[in-house]
Amino acid sequence: MAKNDDRLPYGENFTREMLRKREETMGDPLRRREAVPLDSMLAYFLRDSGLMGQWNENRIFKAWNHCSKAEKYTLSKSYVAGTLYVSLSSSVVRNQLYFQLDIIKKEMNLALAADRQFWMKPVDGVFVKNIVLR
Repeated sequence: MAKNDDRLPYGENFTREMLRKREETMGDPLRRREAVPLDSMLAYFLRDSGLMGQWNENRIFKAWNHCSKAEKYTLSKSYVAGTLYVSLSSSVVRNQLYFQLDIIKKEMNLALAADRQFWMKPVDGVFVKNIVLR
């Protein structure tokens, strides 16, 4: 750092502090020098920040939209302990989906198992055990 450069807002103490912090975090999995795939770093970040549950829940909701083809009629969704609760705006669509629940559930579990950004562990081999339509 040049002594004549008064435009820099940070001095040498700041640079030393940054180097010290960098040395302290060398064991941190988010601090690496080699190339690492983004999906593995995303898993570390979500786990460490406490956002993994919401991320997986969002992936389940996306699987519902894709497998049921009823996104337009879906008012709200929630996922609790293996059960997906879905509120629908149309009783006709709800009745039609009711007869297809086993197929939708099977397709959703296959889609979630194939999703590389879904990090939930299956319980008894399935992610979504039950779907409740309201």
